[in-house]
Amino acid sequence: AARNTATPEQLYALAQSYVSEGSIRGRKAAIPLLRRAIAQQKNFIEARLLLASLYERFARRSAAAEYRDIVEIAPNTGEAWIRLAQMAEDAFYEWRHSARRVLTPGTYVEEQSDMAQATSNPAESLFLSALMKHRKRPEATYIPLMSYSHQDYTAAVHAYEEALRCDPSLLDAWHRLALLHVETDNFDDALRMLERGIVHFPTDTNLHLLRALCLYRLQRNPEAEAAFHDAFALMTRGERHDYHFNSNVELFRLKYPDVIRKSST
Repeated sequence: AARNTATPEQLYALAQSYVSEGSIRGRKAAIPLLRRAIAQQKNFIEARLLLASLYERFARRSAAAEYRDIVEIAPNTGEAWIRLAQMAEDAFYEWRHSARRVLTPGTYVEEQSDMAQATSNPAESLFLSALMKHRKRPEATYIPLMSYSHQDYTAAVHAYEEALRCDPSLLDAWHRLALLHVETDNFDDALRMLERGIVHFPTDTNLHLLRALCLYRLQRNPEAEAAFHDAFALMTRGERHDYHFNSNVELFRLKYPDVIRKSST
């Protein structure tokens, strides 16, 4: 009876207490409470954010829909934009590294017998190999699904830009957004975002290194050399040997051996 007369704030507090248990039962108990709180107060952003975070565990589409509702009600909710961006980014990379298996009609390849390979008895292995010799399967080709990633790329870029509009202090968002552009060879867009990020984080070496890489890929070599020098100036001797530095500096080793040699001394 007390729950039926509870205010949205009371329902939210009760839901939080259930979630804090860290159990599946607690999360399941919290969801209807949050729904009731939102039904009573549509613009209860804290309750919506908590509900969306719970949905992410088992219903990502519902979570995305909830986050979209949040930014429609309150466009300056950076947390919702970040989660939308990261969900779209995950989908983007999944498409980029996926392929569809397609059978080629009329072409076949012989199957290898796992049983024949597994047995240690030579006679048994020979028998099983002969048995499997005439069993064939259609030949398959794998078609990359990269083209399906464009929609998620666009969605992720938009959401990261909105998140940074709300809060430019999100360093990880600057990194992720620039890397999305690099992944799709949009080096001009990546460079534009990196230069904006460096305004807010002038001493972040990763932003400077990634900027140098983009300049290099755009064949703006003198500017890239200067950008690497900017990054070198920010690093300690030990930091110059870390993986991120080495993976980028190799691109310059052939073109600018003198620069690399001087900078590592």
